[in-house]
Amino acid sequence: MSQVPVKLSGLEVALKLLAAAVLLAVLALDLAFHGFDHHIYVLFDDFTTLLFGVAAVLRWFRDRAHYELKERLIDVFSSIPFSMFFSDDPFFHAVLIGLQCLKFASMVNVYQYFHIRKENMELTRWHRAFMVLICLCLVLHTMSCLWILVSPTAKEDGLTTYIRALYYIVTTVATVGYGDIVPTTNQGRLFSIAAMLIGVVGYSLLVAQTSRLLLEYDKRKSVMREKLEVLESFLKHYDIPNDLQKAIYGFYTHRLQAKLNDLERELLNDLPSALENELQIYMNIKPLSKISLFGSCSRPLLMEASTLLEHKYYAPGEALIEKGQRGHEMFVIGHGSVRIIKDNIVVGLLKDGESFGELSLIYEGVRQATILANTYCDVFKLSGESFHALLAKYPELRENVDHILAEREKKKR
Repeated sequence: MSQVPVKLSGLEVALKLLAAAVLLAVLALDLAFHGFDHHIYVLFDDFTTLLFGVAAVLRWFRDRAHYELKERLIDVFSSIPFSMFFSDDPFFHAVLIGLQCLKFASMVNVYQYFHIRKENMELTRWHRAFMVLICLCLVLHTMSCLWILVSPTAKEDGLTTYIRALYYIVTTVATVGYGDIVPTTNQGRLFSIAAMLIGVVGYSLLVAQTSRLLLEYDKRKSVMREKLEVLESFLKHYDIPNDLQKAIYGFYTHRLQAKLNDLERELLNDLPSALENELQIYMNIKPLSKISLFGSCSRPLLMEASTLLEHKYYAPGEALIEKGQRGHEMFVIGHGSVRIIKDNIVVGLLKDGESFGELSLIYEGVRQATILANTYCDVFKLSGESFHALLAKYPELRENVDHILAEREKKKR
């Protein structure tokens, strides 16, 4: 597993992905229609270079110390609007296309971003589904443009030609071709065969991945539903009072949602204690890596911090911290929710994955609010002593603390 910290922010990645997607789409259209109108091409090129440039500037101001020279040169190259320096002459246009293709080198650290996020278990099924959808659209667009290239049609405007090609590619890749559009050349037939093979393989992989995600999700739900049905039947059989039923039902709902199911627990119990302890460390990294204090921290720091977390359990109405107390620890909510109370008024609600108390650790001041458990809560606590030990050992944590303090000073102004 990689121990390289995430170098890009989410906004920088989004800008680069949008720039790369637009650039790829424009290059495919340029290939299909033998060159755009030069003014339109310049417009699209300016847009993509602007996105690459903004991403580079944001990176420079946010993380200049870790912005390596090689990355800077690649980002500067990607931010050059080459179309402004070339005419629509065929030779110069070919050179321009080559230079545009080289801009995709700036996407290497975007791949690293997603790779590290995946290791940190921060890519949800919805993130993956969205990326698959975007990639599918780009693949269909590129194949449509290639179809126009290998099987050109006459006496049609550009938009009609493109829609006709897209229609053919979608029906071919989905293997439901209606026969209303057929290849008439050997190049077209060979391309159609390739499209059908790609469609069969891609469709199979897509269905398999979707089914796996749905089954994983439903398996947990079905186990929880079965246990709650047994509990409900048990409580009704013995005529347990409604108030007590609600309390017991709420507790078991929380425990079943928060804890591993029986099969997962059985698998963990089969592991040697050393492996089980190491696995638990990685399981603790997930809630820790989501809070701003440990955002974008390296894997070694997250792993060491996760070993220092203390698991606490609170019932509804129980105070986690009280206003006026000296702050000596911070909390991360593993499961459940808590209420923030100031002057006997609820001013906020915190849920799974959210944290509180870290500012008291940084400032070493008193608590400014009372925090009460709103439901049954599983909470991870990091003591002030452990926090300051990490602070002394890892400069990157000190940088995060300084950033939080600076942001707070800006808000005061």
